[in-house]
Amino acid sequence: MRVRALFLAVAFFLPLTGSAQAAQKNAPPPAILEIGVLPYLNMESLLRTYGPLAVFLEKETGKTTRIVSARDYPHLLQLTASKAYSLLVTASHFARLAQQDSGYIPLLIPLTTYHELILVKSDSPLAGLADLKGKNIAIPDPLAQTSIMGRAQLRWHGLDPDKDVTLSVAGSHTNAMLGLQNGSYDAAVVSEGGYNHMDEAAKQNVRILPVAQGFGKARPEAIPVAYVASPELPVKEREKLTTLISRFANDTAEGKAWINGLGYKGLRPPKPEEMAAQDIYVTELRRIMAASIKR
Repeated sequence: MRVRALFLAVAFFLPLTGSAQAAQKNAPPPAILEIGVLPYLNMESLLRTYGPLAVFLEKETGKTTRIVSARDYPHLLQLTASKAYSLLVTASHFARLAQQDSGYIPLLIPLTTYHELILVKSDSPLAGLADLKGKNIAIPDPLAQTSIMGRAQLRWHGLDPDKDVTLSVAGSHTNAMLGLQNGSYDAAVVSEGGYNHMDEAAKQNVRILPVAQGFGKARPEAIPVAYVASPELPVKEREKLTTLISRFANDTAEGKAWINGLGYKGLRPPKPEEMAAQDIYVTELRRIMAASIKR
């Protein structure tokens, strides 16, 4: 059983006889299931990462299952808004935006959560986040969840991320941390996972800026990803897919190995208040989107 990536479909048609046209008209639609995935990796890596899930769903549903994505985050948001994805694995702030604006239904989220960190070099004179005013801060991508969380953290500490600091796009967590260490940036916004994957020698060269008292309770736990369904997906199919994905991730040996490899420990349905808690990040996302439209 193969997992197929859909990049571009080109069809060539030959004239059909009347009987062939009638047969084609009466034929059932092709049984295809497409799983949209956030383009945080290249397509080859996305296929490897989500291939086990696709193979399982193809076996259980009998439908040809394809992993699909988008060129980049803006393209993903466009496709999501147009309901191009029936089933989508996306960042939680994108999921909440899709829920609010396009009626997508949250299905499952990981058991784990995470926070963003703002790093400086170990010998930096910067003592707290307020000291970042006027500084150059690396972020992975303007629309990435970690970057959005970093913006919210700066704003909570009295800094306007669009006026009081310079946010430089490093392209990845790794690039942000490397740029910080070689002096290209004064600070870097990274995820806890990105920091934890640094080798110990590199960690000795950086430190985490402490947050102000009270911020730890004020910010919500970030959800790494969310599985959402288009409102156009029939309810029975949506419920079936939710059950199958949950069973694969939580109850099968292969699925447990897969979900633990992603660092998520399992999947569960989100509570409404957990999705609503992401609104602080959606607000930042909307600011960026509005600014890009004005430009």
